[in-house]
Amino acid sequence: MTAYTTAITAFEGMKRDEDAGRAWLGLSLAQSNAGESLAALESARRVRRVGGAVRSDDLQWRGAVREGEALRALKRPDEARRAFDTAIAIVQRLAADAPLSGELRASLLEADSAWRGLAFARADRGDAAAAFAAEEQRRAFLRRLTLDSAERDIVRGMTADEQQAEQQATRDVISARAQLHAERSLPRPNAARVMRLEQRLKAASTVRETRQSAVYARVPVVRTLRGLDPPPRLDQLAPLVRDPRTIAVEYSASDEEVLILLVSQGEHGIEVTSAIAPYKRREFAASLADALKPEALRDPDEWRERSAPLAALLIEPIAGHLVDRDRVVILPDDLPWKVPFEALANGDADVAAGACVSYATSFATWIREWAMPPAESRTVTALAGPELLEETRAQLALTLPGWALPDAALAVDDARTIAAMYGDRARVVSGADATETALRAAFDRADIVQAAAPMLVTGASPLFSCVLLSGPATPAAMNANGRWDVREWFGLEGRARFVVLTDATSLGAPGAGAAMDTLAWAAAAAGVRALAIARWPVNGFDTRAPLLALHEQLARDDRAPLLDAWRQAIVAGRAAGAGTPAAWAGIRVIGAP
Repeated sequence: MTAYTTAITAFEGMKRDEDAGRAWLGLSLAQSNAGESLAALESARRVRRVGGAVRSDDLQWRGAVREGEALRALKRPDEARRAFDTAIAIVQRLAADAPLSGELRASLLEADSAWRGLAFARADRGDAAAAFAAEEQRRAFLRRLTLDSAERDIVRGMTADEQQAEQQATRDVISARAQLHAERSLPRPNAARVMRLEQRLKAASTVRETRQSAVYARVPVVRTLRGLDPPPRLDQLAPLVRDPRTIAVEYSASDEEVLILLVSQGEHGIEVTSAIAPYKRREFAASLADALKPEALRDPDEWRERSAPLAALLIEPIAGHLVDRDRVVILPDDLPWKVPFEALANGDADVAAGACVSYATSFATWIREWAMPPAESRTVTALAGPELLEETRAQLALTLPGWALPDAALAVDDARTIAAMYGDRARVVSGADATETALRAAFDRADIVQAAAPMLVTGASPLFSCVLLSGPATPAAMNANGRWDVREWFGLEGRARFVVLTDATSLGAPGAGAAMDTLAWAAAAAGVRALAIARWPVNGFDTRAPLLALHEQLARDDRAPLLDAWRQAIVAGRAAGAGTPAAWAGIRVIGAP
């Protein structure tokens, strides 16, 4: 803490008040880590005062979040709630301009901590329903912040004129704002010019808002797909948690605690209960890395021992709520996305021994997935073994050292095996033919699409996560870069309802879990009800056996629900694999199977 106090003294002496405020912010966090909650509270309030003096919204919301965290540590939840509400109000005001500024979006990447803190504070007071609402608001904020950068990609139903007008209005606002900022940054700003630019900015903003409001009124789906609708209410969850034997478990992890929200059917409708457990992110990450080593995943006893800390944190606090459940839907957060929850111990057995486990990325996305009509048949396209462009291979080697491309020959063999199960209802696309054009066509004509192709998932820019494919036949072909970005999925309204992505190589990267909701949201926009995504590490799980078992079940009975087919595939996998997670837990089903 000495470094912070020294920095504060230096910055204040130089009249660098904003830098001093950020040093006060660091000091507050250090004081909290040292258990000095009262001192941390006073430092946080100092941050807010400095933020007000220098007119820094960023310092003010960060200071309010720190104040709320310190008040929670002091067991003052009502005051903490008010501090988090203050932070949220500031963030929401800033977020209105996020589509117009990449710099602003970057500055708000940690602002979801305001809603997380509010969820914890409400849970402290025993109000689990309010905690649930805050958590879904947090996820909605993160989703919107990601989608804000893709306005020009999410234009379903808009005319060409509407798209052009919206883009021009956006450019006008950005231009006026940049000129106003430049004028205000001068040593002696011209007051008259500042006033004219302020009026110009206000007029441009009004034009943009008016045009967007008109579009949203005419084409409501644009507003929905851009993530602008309010998060779901509890009464909207009834179709998801349909009976008393189903339970949804949502996790929200800070650096020191994890909030667990349980949603189920009760006597009077949807009920929510909550639990808070200690959580040390670094310790959890170390335990997770140890448990996911291939030797542990292949040995039931070793797995049970190494995964015990994970089960103690994630399952033991809710074990009583899992009794008599035959379906458990997990909504992870951050690092827990890497955890195979179904394989964690629950008493003497694992979670999957008593229930079918699937996943969802948020309740809002899950509702979108559920709203898609189920497939009416079982037509399949299996795409495998694309021939990547040399420039793509070079980029992978540069940005992801050690990246190992999937075995293309094995992927093609598996695709043919799967196609044989479905007979004339299936089609295989492989090698040079496995292009973006072919994959788009598969979404349009098949009910089930399996893409055994490299997938690059990035938490920093989820919309630029992509499936890597063969290059086009001619350089002049559309989208000649051999990659299909997630942001492009919003342009589809396909037939595919179930999509399988077999490559998990990039899912071990830091922050990959942050991309999962965007991935599922974009897939739902394209009409997909459920995704099956392979698990990382790729050398720790056998993904072939559970996928082949799933396809065998699906091919056998066109009318069998996907969830039932998945349940049977897991039962068969657990029996054949003698309980080793490596043999049966390598695939997770996400969405509304």
